[in-house]
Amino acid sequence: MGVSVTYTSSHSVSPVVRGKILAEGEVLNRSRDWWCESFFFLEDRDRSGILVGDTKIALIGYSLPVGRYREVDPDEEELAGWADVNFILTQLCRWSSEFEIDWDIDVAGEPCGRIEAGKPDDKLLEFLRSFRDSSPLPVTDLPRIRQKYADRNDPDTAPPTTTEPPPLHEQRISTSKRWWQFWR
Repeated sequence: MGVSVTYTSSHSVSPVVRGKILAEGEVLNRSRDWWCESFFFLEDRDRSGILVGDTKIALIGYSLPVGRYREVDPDEEELAGWADVNFILTQLCRWSSEFEIDWDIDVAGEPCGRIEAGKPDDKLLEFLRSFRDSSPLPVTDLPRIRQKYADRNDPDTAPPTTTEPPPLHEQRISTSKRWWQFWR
């Protein structure tokens, strides 16, 4: 159980476009060192052609061999989770622009914004700024954090660390709330 970001197409997606997104998603899944989970897509059974994706973004802690458990530092957790959300939203913006798909974005079951015509709306940018502000650590700490918690993945199958895309927002805002409290 954990916090996840859910991305849902606002209208039906053609089988050809769905196939392209799924194929690109698989390539991204294999090439990125995901903090917690990678892209996961499925078709909405109740709404024909609607593409739904869900990615767990909060690791919080994880099990190790021989019954051990490792907790993740909250500031490191938030920065690493933000990096995955920023990557996901950047990719969804690209797909939105390329395939003319609008996306509704929810986090932990709560609406937090929308991507239309390749651009995040103000609510989504505000969420992303708040999420980024929740950790005092600089983005340059991401490689160190991924290395520190490298045992969260199987060391033989962990993909290489990739370069992070630049943040979708242009400036940070200050907030006293943690990112998961922002949209409530």
